[in-house]
Amino acid sequence: MMGQPELIKILAQTELFTDGKVYLILKIDPAQGQCIALPPDKWPASFWACIRDKDEMTLVLAQESFAQLPSSVSALNVLPPYRLITFDIPLAWSIIGYLAALTAVLADARISLLALSAFSRDHIFVPEADFDHAWDVLHAFIRTCRAQAAACEIGGESV
Repeated sequence: MMGQPELIKILAQTELFTDGKVYLILKIDPAQGQCIALPPDKWPASFWACIRDKDEMTLVLAQESFAQLPSSVSALNVLPPYRLITFDIPLAWSIIGYLAALTAVLADARISLLALSAFSRDHIFVPEADFDHAWDVLHAFIRTCRAQAAACEIGGESV
């Protein structure tokens, strides 16, 4: 990330958030899409996502919400439990390399993830067994970015 002081400054401002919940990632048949078409007020308040592509439909929802799915929805595959980490900083769409920098740190630590982006924030799901390690690795990286940003300011460079 050398030569990218603006990105370092944004990474330095990043806070991490987790809700402490366990999440399931499910693959369902796209034909079951109408079975889960609920108005927003009927879905649980915790984080959830539904992605449909040409081949499959993926649901990400808190384990506690799994029981709220209609009985007609059957999972074709369910991944082991995951935990949510939100990069809690609103981002402009013009930012380049932000999520790549954070996920590269986790890749170097051999931690797999599922990345999802909302309108202005990025979220990742890491296996529950790797959560504490991922949390520590990300905090250490952010501290390094904060030190680099501070050094640039002290050195008179504009970041």
